[in-house]
Parts: sequence; C-alpha cells; structure tokens
Amino acid sequence: MPEQLVPQDPFLVAHWIGQRWFAITGKLSPMSIRDQMLRATAIVDRAFADDLIGSNKSLLVVGAGAGGASAAMRAASLRVPTTLVEQRLLAFTRQGSSHRWVDPTEYDWPAHHWREGNSRWFGEFPETPLWYERCHASQLGGHWRDQLNAFLSTAPGKLLDFQTGTRLLGRPRYYQKARMLEVTLRKAKAEEKLVKRFNMVLDSRGPGSELAIGRYAGFGYWDRDPFEREHLELPEGCVPRVLISGGGDGALQDFLRMIFPGRSPREILGALSDESRALVEREIYYAEDQAQRQYVWGTGAKRDDCIVLGLLQRAHERLVARIFEDKTLRPIREDVCQVLKGAIRPVLDLGNLHLAHKCTHFGRCYPANRFLVVLVDRFLREKGSPSTLQSGLHLAEVNPADGHQCRSDRGWECHGKEHKVVFRAARDCVDLTGDIEHRLYNAIIIRHGVTGRPWPGHTTRILMPRQSLPYYSPWH
Repeated sequence: MPEQLVPQDPFLVAHWIGQRWFAITGKLSPMSIRDQMLRATAIVDRAFADDLIGSNKSLLVVGAGAGGASAAMRAASLRVPTTLVEQRLLAFTRQGSSHRWVDPTEYDWPAHHWREGNSRWFGEFPETPLWYERCHASQLGGHWRDQLNAFLSTAPGKLLDFQTGTRLLGRPRYYQKARMLEVTLRKAKAEEKLVKRFNMVLDSRGPGSELAIGRYAGFGYWDRDPFEREHLELPEGCVPRVLISGGGDGALQDFLRMIFPGRSPREILGALSDESRALVEREIYYAEDQAQRQYVWGTGAKRDDCIVLGLLQRAHERLVARIFEDKTLRPIREDVCQVLKGAIRPVLDLGNLHLAHKCTHFGRCYPANRFLVVLVDRFLREKGSPSTLQSGLHLAEVNPADGHQCRSDRGWECHGKEHKVVFRAARDCVDLTGDIEHRLYNAIIIRHGVTGRPWPGHTTRILMPRQSLPYYSPWH
C-alpha cells in the first residue's frame, strides 16, 4: 500500500517538511527552551504511535541542542535505534557563557504554576528526558551534558549513537519502496562522506541566524553582554544612550534586564502583594486567553495580527491605567510603586533608554514581559521621566558616526561607539513608509527575530506555525 504523503496526525503535520522528514526548528512559535523540549518529546511519541519509528525503524536527529537531545533520548528510551549528530564538537553550546536568567515556568505567568522554577513541576506525567531548574543560561550546557552522558551509560542509551563534529549535507532523499530516507553526512576535517539510511529524520538545528541591520548586529541574544553591569561597561564619562529595537520577547526581556539588573520577572511579580497579584492575574489571564484564541486561527496576514495584538496591548495598558488612576485601587498602586521603586536601576538615566517598535503594540510575547514593560513605562512617566516606549518607529539603518566600521560577525566591538540610526515612521505593522528621523545612540540592541532555516530544495514553509503548546506533554 502506498504511504500517505502527509501524515494524518496534526502534531506531525505541523512539523512536516517532506516524506518522513520533520523539523522542530525555523520560525515556530512559541520557542522557549522548554517549548523546544516539549516539541521534541511529543513529536517522537507521536511518530512512534504512527509507526514511523520503532524497534526496527531508525531515527536520525540533526542538532544536539535541548530539542534534539531530548528527541534522541526519548526515542532511544522507546527502543528506537537512534543517531544524534552535532556539527560542533560539543552538545548544548548555544547558551554558551550567557548571563541570561532562564526559568522553565516564570513565563507561564499568570498560570498557577509560574513560580515552580523547575521543568519537572507537573509530576502527573513522565518528564521530558532533559530537565532543568531556574539558573543562569551559562550553567545549562554542563548540566545537560551530565544528563546526556548518564543516559548514554544506561541500557536504552546503548541504542543512541551520538556523533559530534558531524553535519548533514543537502536534503534527505526518500525511497518509496524501502520507506526510508537516504542522507549524506560528513565528519569534521574528513573528506569522505557517509551515506546512510533512516526511517525518519528530525531536524533540530535551531531557528537560524539573528537578523541584523545592514552590517550592524550588536550583541546576539545568547552572547555574554554587559547590559546588567554597572554603567553598561561603557567608557568613563560616556553617557549611555540606549536603543532596543524590536517588539518581541527578546527586546522586552533586554529592556527589563536594563531596568531590573540581576532581577527576574519572577522576582518582581512575586514581590507584589497577594491582593495586587490577584487583580492583575485575573484580568491578564482573560485578555491573553482571548488573544490566543483569536491568534491561533489567524490567517497570518500582518494587518489581521495587528488587530488582535493591538486589542491585547490595549488590555494591558487599560489595566495599568486603572492601577494608577482608580482611587479605589490606591493600596494596590502603593504596593506596585513600592516594589518598582526598590527594584529599578538607580544609576541609569532612563530618559536615554528607548524601546522602539514599529506599531502601536508589541509582537506575540509572554504576558509577564508585556505587562511589566507597560507597567514600568507608566511608573517612570508618573515620576516625571519621558516615555521609554517609542512606538511607530521602524529601524531602517544603523551607521557608524565616528568613523569605525561595523562587522556583523563581531557585533560586540560596536558597543559604546557612536551610531547614527535612521527611523521610518510606521503607521502600522505593514506601512513603513512614513517620515525619516535620525538619532544618535552608543548602545544598540537589535531584536528583530531570526532568518528561519531554509532547507535545501524545499520552498514550502512549515505548516501551522502559529501553535499553542501545552504546559507539559500528556502523550508519553
């Protein structure tokens, strides 16, 4: 019987690239570390249930990050002969030496478990193969390598062939009669190519490269940066003039890192009184739920999304306005102001910190980030500072203003140097043809998303990229 071209399982369909070829990479959303681990575990379970892989049906996983390793470990646990290849010489290198604080549950706020801080919080279902607790990102690599090595020494681990310094060349070639994919692999510094066959291939090589503006890239998301350090590590006597460009989670997180150095959203929200948090969580939960119900069925047209995200942004703004203006909420306002006053960076001139985004709303982002950014901006304005939020500005160009040359592969070298940026006024998410404005900054963060990962010979985008994932996988 001929095999179905596209699988019937909706989860497999959402990650389908070609015959028996799937991906948990590219421009998928949401895409936190925990989301990647959930996708990986779920896709293996669903492929196993659909008989795409099994004890005599092999799997190749490409990329040994959190998602790829989770998929490979889960498959081997199901007695699937599994090969995991990583082009670098070490697994789990993406987070590197990053100062970022990672927490598996804080961005689930306002869901009730947001303060658990452990990817194994749910308990009722088997956990993902890899796990982590809240920590600095730089600690993740060693932690996960220990877990992977421990797994490789177990009986199921013997079914996992882990090869570092190995990359996939080209795209897999499908053989209908054998129902297998033929792939070409190459070891580092080796001229010989290895041709092997597998029953299924799972691509987990990451989302692609971060978008730059011309030759300017600045610090990457996972780079070790100075944004929580004193004076941003700028030269003595240099007044920080900071631009963060973008409306997604990356931009909002960096804004909050600037405002609350060394403090996580979990700490700020957790410092609020029970009464304050109850009011906020009740209203935010409803607004976010309604937006998600609309967004997941959206067409993908930017103006359609603009309507949904605009409504959500205004819901957050209305709540913040009530906190500061409603006389009956005075105890909550005092509580909020007390928490923010004690947490905001005292030395940074916040009048020179700008978060620029091209529409009246942020993008699709976690509610904790959206709410805290809107709340902080209103608090600062109440204290007499100019607004830090610069809406309706599309960053078009970043040019050196002092004669230096920007290099996208050495973005950190631009930190502290003068740059002339060119903004275009944006009327909405689509119309970016407004008036031009020039400004000078000496610390610029670009968070415009990623390029996505093209697959050789494949031009169709992954189906259903507008997903909503469960907090844990019930399909084990």
